[in-house]
Amino acid sequence: VFDFETVRVHRITALVPATEEILEDSAAMGPWIEMEAGEKLAFKVSDAILTGNGVGKPLGVMNAPCLVTVSKEGSQAADTLLGINVLKMKARMPARNYANAIWLMHSDVDLLLPGMSMPVKNVAGTENVGGTLVYMPPGGLTGAMHGTLLGRPVVICESSSAVGDLGDIVLADFSQYIALTKGGVKS
Repeated sequence: VFDFETVRVHRITALVPATEEILEDSAAMGPWIEMEAGEKLAFKVSDAILTGNGVGKPLGVMNAPCLVTVSKEGSQAADTLLGINVLKMKARMPARNYANAIWLMHSDVDLLLPGMSMPVKNVAGTENVGGTLVYMPPGGLTGAMHGTLLGRPVVICESSSAVGDLGDIVLADFSQYIALTKGGVKS
C-alpha cells in the first residue's frame, strides 16, 4: 500500500572536479561538466535504487523486505552460475511481474552466460546427452540490443555485487518501484 505520509524528498548532488583553467573556459566546458554531472547523478540514483539503505536515499531492492533469495545448488562450485539457478529465480517471481522483469548483473556474471545451458538427460536420467540454451546474446535471433536470459533483457549494472555474492544477479520488475522527481537539475 502506497502511503503519501512516508514520501520524503532528498537532494542528490554531484561534484565534478574542475581546475582553474577549465573554469576560465567555462563556456566551452559547460556541456562537458553537465555530461559528467549527469553521469554521476545517474549512477548515484541507480545505485540507491538497487542498494540504498533508506537513510537519506531510497530503500533499495537489495534491502527491501520483499527481497526473495535463491540459494545455490548443494554441489555447485563457488562463484559460478548454473541454468538451474536462473530457473529457480524465475520460478520465485510472480507470473504477473515476469513480463516487465529485467535481469541486473555484475559484468563478471555476464561472462558466465554464453556457456550456460540446461542439461538434457538420457531416458534413464543417468547421463547428460545435450543441453538447451537459456541465454541469447545481444543481436542473437531477435536482433535485440541487450542479451536475454529466459526471454528477459540482461542489463549490466555497476552497482551489482561480484560473482558469488548476494546481488550478483537480480531479477526485478522495476515497474513496481515508485520513484518521484521534483524539479530538474540545477547547477
